[in-house]
Amino acid sequence: RGKVFATAQTFANTGRMIGPIAATHLISWYGVGAAFVLAALMTLGSASIVFLVDRRQAVSKVPESKPVMRKQETMFGDDWEDEFGSKEDIEELGKYVAELLSKRHYQWVSKKDQVRCWINHAIPELDVSKREAYKETFSSVFGRA
Repeated sequence: RGKVFATAQTFANTGRMIGPIAATHLISWYGVGAAFVLAALMTLGSASIVFLVDRRQAVSKVPESKPVMRKQETMFGDDWEDEFGSKEDIEELGKYVAELLSKRHYQWVSKKDQVRCWINHAIPELDVSKREAYKETFSSVFGRA
């Protein structure tokens, strides 16, 4: 992106230097309208290039398909399945918690054991034996869901 931005800035700055000089000569040779016609043609050319480049990139980049998640009824009791995130999910949540603890002035690095104990008590195990029991324990932790 940096290379593209630098190239765009180079051409824009060159146009700012050469444009007034070229427009002055065009006006003296062909009249006032010539500078506007040239500006319109150059704008049309730029728009065409942008359209073609954008279209070519859209064709060449095939989006990766993510696995489709289908909503299924949650099973309880022996059929309960715990949710496990990907490595990226775990890293994202870990980074979020670490930043949150730092922003809120917790000394979570030097007092890791105490913080782990606190987290263990702050996040109680939910009862998954039956739907009603789950809803009740969930509501007691998070309020009405």
